[in-house]
Amino acid sequence: MDDTIRMAIAGADAARSMALIEQNYQALDALLHDELIHIHTSGVVERKAQFLETVRNRFRFLKVERRNYTLRLAGAVVIAVGELDQRVQIQATGEEVNLEMITTQVWVARPVGWQQIHWHAALRKP
Repeated sequence: MDDTIRMAIAGADAARSMALIEQNYQALDALLHDELIHIHTSGVVERKAQFLETVRNRFRFLKVERRNYTLRLAGAVVIAVGELDQRVQIQATGEEVNLEMITTQVWVARPVGWQQIHWHAALRKP
């Protein structure tokens, strides 16, 4: 995989994280493919509209930090796997929760840029 693709995916993922923190749902929407499948650490599976509703109405993202991120080009998609630490506030209660996860993301090139079409997160073991 060439550096242009690596930089584009890193930029798209950073923009996704920033959109969550800044509650910029228009920017987030643009980064997500219309056929998105988002699998939360709880096992809940959401489509794009459901995921956008969840992040808008249930959580406030306080921190999104990625590390040990590896990318693999597989045909027309990039598979990204890495560790992700998030701190979220549950809007209904104000409780803050730290999530230490491993994620798999699938990014696909579209005329509008790279979009995430799949996300699967699992909690990391301590």
